[in-house]
Amino acid sequence: MHSLLRALLAGPIASSLFLSFAAEAKDQPTTVVIRNVTVIDMKADQPQPGLTVVTRGNRIATIGRDAKTPEHAQVIDGTGKFLIPGLWDNYTFTLEAHKNQLPYFDLLVAHGVTGVRDAGTSLGLPAAARLRADIEAGRTLGPRLFFAGPVLLTDLPPRPSNRWTGISTVVTSAEEARKAVATLASAGVNHIKTEKRTPPDILKQIISEAHKHKLPVVGVPPAYIADVSNDDLDCIEHFVEIHRATSNKRDEYYALYRDRTIDNMSMDQNYAFFDTMETDQPYYEEALRTLARNKTFVCTNAALLATFIGDYELADVTRRRFKTKAEIAALEKAIGERDRQKRNADYRGSAKSREKTFRNIADLQKAGVPLLTGTQLSQQSVGTPGAVLHDELQIFVAAG
Repeated sequence: MHSLLRALLAGPIASSLFLSFAAEAKDQPTTVVIRNVTVIDMKADQPQPGLTVVTRGNRIATIGRDAKTPEHAQVIDGTGKFLIPGLWDNYTFTLEAHKNQLPYFDLLVAHGVTGVRDAGTSLGLPAAARLRADIEAGRTLGPRLFFAGPVLLTDLPPRPSNRWTGISTVVTSAEEARKAVATLASAGVNHIKTEKRTPPDILKQIISEAHKHKLPVVGVPPAYIADVSNDDLDCIEHFVEIHRATSNKRDEYYALYRDRTIDNMSMDQNYAFFDTMETDQPYYEEALRTLARNKTFVCTNAALLATFIGDYELADVTRRRFKTKAEIAALEKAIGERDRQKRNADYRGSAKSREKTFRNIADLQKAGVPLLTGTQLSQQSVGTPGAVLHDELQIFVAAG
């Protein structure tokens, strides 16, 4: 109960709370009272209406219907509004957007996102560390920041992607990998990020060195998910890997990357191949048991994938007010591409892909695999910061 409920699904209260906490970091602790608000307690079955929440500094002092208002407190009327726990987006490329002066931090905070995990950036490590400190101290308004610095991989794919282009460090040997991790650790990163183009033997060295520095390693696995889990990878990124890596075509799938055949395939060809994949049920169940036993986290990023983006980001015209002209043009292009896929009965928008995602989320949760919500939000994506995390959470609810 003493962890801070810092975000509210109503702009004025969210802004007032966050600004109060930022001011508290620089001055004396601020007391904020939110009266008559409906609290969403994640341990309760139902919303709890009519509560008063008293916070002092960055801690909750009192929650109750009869909580008293301290003298000189800032009072906020919560009538008709909901107070929720601060949200986390665990898979973003927010620092690149911030570096390029896009208002991602403002939009994330406005949507109740109080923490982000950044998965790769070209921003200098000292600058990233200063920004993190400025946010913690209240000098910069933004979500709590955990960053990886540059992504580690063995060679750069020719196809541009927000997952690696311009934000990577190439390591071609175990020694280079260990040195890169040590350098990142000394610069104060919060975790290490790897990509699929990192062979299993080098990934093992990255994990070993990172764990010496007490840093978790997250990544898109280059090999079977049960194997990387047994090798102590801390979190699997890129949620579609769960289905692809447990399918009857998993050997062919990994061969595409190992032999670099994937580099000469179009996106339509990629997804035509993915459409042929069916779950290898015994292997799938064993893989999930392995992830659960090893406490390997899995981070989702379904909302911005073609399967769901048409339901949320592309359909919600109210989000356009947050976008630049260039971003609206990119959105229109994405709508056109989505329409083309629908005309072609593309796998990306199919009921099969949708049901597979729902099933994977539900099965992972049932198996006891720890799940994180993420979005793969970046300046190259068409997603609205913060809003796409709400979409991701809706997908969790739809999955049961």
